[in-house]
Amino acid sequence: ARRKQGIFSMLRPLAAVLFAVIAAVTAAISPPAIAQEPLFGVIAEVEFGIGYDAFDDDDFDEDVAFGIDLRSVPVLDFTYLQVGIGLGTEFDSDGDFFFGGGPYAAVPFGSTGLRLIGSFFPGAYAAGNSGDDLGSTLMFRSRIGLDYAITERISIGAAFEHKSNAGIEDENPGVNTAFATVALRF
Repeated sequence: ARRKQGIFSMLRPLAAVLFAVIAAVTAAISPPAIAQEPLFGVIAEVEFGIGYDAFDDDDFDEDVAFGIDLRSVPVLDFTYLQVGIGLGTEFDSDGDFFFGGGPYAAVPFGSTGLRLIGSFFPGAYAAGNSGDDLGSTLMFRSRIGLDYAITERISIGAAFEHKSNAGIEDENPGVNTAFATVALRF
């Protein structure tokens, strides 16, 4: 089942450009300049991911996926829990595209450098030219990940997510994606 291109299909090139610009800006800023201050005053972390889509429905292609998440400075910051707002965008080798935002929570495991991170992002989905129809433009992304700080500013990790329309449409095949991640903290 293939979906016609809609208004959100125009956002795919924008997401690719946004991904490249943020990566270039992040790489261009020297570590001392960003070690203590959030980027643009609100972005505490940028996470890049590369992964693999595996669909709940065998009729769909499995694809390489790319993603970027921006996480705000925590709105609530307790010793063992930080809660904030995030934005996420993803695109895959089929041209499928997702953009969404919502709450995230991070649970650090003491001074070990390990963190459990979860998020729930409602958003918009558009199938690419040869992409996969997930039954709706409205999608909900649930994500759980674990990362390890290899330096004060850089962490590596893995994340697993599920996107679906939560049954609001009759067709709801859903897609699961596993990511390897690198996060830069500001």
